[in-house]
Amino acid sequence: MIKQLHPEANIASISIRNMVLHGKFPFQLDPFNVKKMKPDEIQYEPELFPGIKYFVKDTKICVTIFSNGKFFITGVTSKNDATEIINSFYLEFSMVDNL
Repeated sequence: MIKQLHPEANIASISIRNMVLHGKFPFQLDPFNVKKMKPDEIQYEPELFPGIKYFVKDTKICVTIFSNGKFFITGVTSKNDATEIINSFYLEFSMVDNL
């Protein structure tokens, strides 16, 4: 695409450093119950921010989830990583006491 816009451009390589994805789970979450499941990996401070911040262990990936099921994923570098994170989260947290 860059070559189409700027034929004179000479780019040796391009790499993906960070992707931001968003979506919505088909369920709602009780942030307090989610926090109890993984207290070391999840931050939830409703006075400061309305979402749950889930830091995936040993990575730079952060999943921000809101009680209505909407989520944002930052720090992934491939669609496969994102799919794994979403599937893992879905399996783990869809059984939590929902709102």
